[in-house]
Amino acid sequence: MRRRYTVAEVNRHLPAVTRRWTAALELRAQLRRYHARLEEAGHPAAEKLADDASPEVRRDHLVLLGLRDALRDELAAIGDTGCVLRDLDTGLCDWLGEHSGRDVWLCWRVGEPECAWFHGLDDGFGGRRPVSELTPPPAPLPVARARR
Repeated sequence: MRRRYTVAEVNRHLPAVTRRWTAALELRAQLRRYHARLEEAGHPAAEKLADDASPEVRRDHLVLLGLRDALRDELAAIGDTGCVLRDLDTGLCDWLGEHSGRDVWLCWRVGEPECAWFHGLDDGFGGRRPVSELTPPPAPLPVARARR
């Protein structure tokens, strides 16, 4: 059984997730640059280089492998908060939550100040609804009896 998160728990994770997301985007941009450099040098990014690769290509290849590992580590750390990464470009991720006895996704996107949305498991981003709907309305106050 997967753990379910509350909105408050998700909100506590957001500062760290935001920092890691920013780092992941920068790492991915660097990774793309080194990938392009290797392509231009005639050595497509692969695990193993050809024996005739120049020292510069070898260096770029090692940097690319290090960037790839660092990106993987950042994404894993984001996932360790319990979220499911949906889209790195838009910063979209979900945490599993619960509403009225059913599973829902608590939905957040980088740049949003807090987790303010949720949607059903199959509804996707377009089905987002405000988390205020997750909180049951307060119980009505008891009716005061008139004193005699």
